[in-house]
Amino acid sequence: MLLNHECDYRLQTGQFTIKYSQSELAYLYLPTREEYMIIYIMNGQHALFVRDRSYQLQQGDIAFIPAGEIHRNVTSPSVTGDKLIIEFHPDFISPMQALFMETELLHPFSNPYKVLHLAEEERRFVESACMRMMQEMNGRPAEFEMAVRMLLTELLLQCGVRRQTGQEQPESASANSLHAKISEIAQFVSLHFTERISLSQIAVQFQFNPSYLSKLFKQITGFSYVEYVSILRVKASQQPLIESKEAVADIAERMGFDSLTHFGRVFKAYVGMTPTAYRLLHRSQPTSRKTLKPSKPQLSRA
Repeated sequence: MLLNHECDYRLQTGQFTIKYSQSELAYLYLPTREEYMIIYIMNGQHALFVRDRSYQLQQGDIAFIPAGEIHRNVTSPSVTGDKLIIEFHPDFISPMQALFMETELLHPFSNPYKVLHLAEEERRFVESACMRMMQEMNGRPAEFEMAVRMLLTELLLQCGVRRQTGQEQPESASANSLHAKISEIAQFVSLHFTERISLSQIAVQFQFNPSYLSKLFKQITGFSYVEYVSILRVKASQQPLIESKEAVADIAERMGFDSLTHFGRVFKAYVGMTPTAYRLLHRSQPTSRKTLKPSKPQLSRA
């Protein structure tokens, strides 16, 4: 199967998607997203920001992004190349997980460092597995879904072995000094997002001009500073809303929001419903896996 044009194959259930892309990925981060994502760079370069770290991906790099993790594909005129992208719901591989009870198939996603640099032989394996998945999805012969599930499992097992051996090359993260500095700032913010720290205060602490830092942060992470802080707060508020009896107003204050109204507006922008509605939904439907569609965020303050 030759790849000479972009293609996108997906199951009707929505549990599995594989695509080949020659262009930049337009991707909206959703805190409620339940799919895991794998990005493999066939050639060229790709800029990626995950959680609190900037990655400059090169040929042979493969990235593992857990479900619901903060990330953004960063667009740039200099970022080009061919990519293979897999997205899957954990339910898709649950039949295979039952066969590998002593091996966690999602292990490649658990490492804080989200990228592996593959050797030539490993690249051939990954590309072959992906090509075969696309062939199965394209032709859809009998039992094609099981064949795809087995190929994905084989890929996850192979990369899981690499994770366990520690054969990684973290230098591809934050490769230059500016990316390293913004990653350092993002890591600081991810530890202090409940505090009301303005961009100006961050700029002083890290010795940047505030306007320049604002532009640079957006350029490297794909998020504005306000957007990044808001997403961290929304993501952190989801678990107590579901699992605790803590008042919504108290959660809002603990997460660093100015008011309950502010919390409700920001939460709804990203999750598609108010914090109270989100709590009621998950308490009334504890096994629900409904994916929520947010409205486009229109935020003006942290």
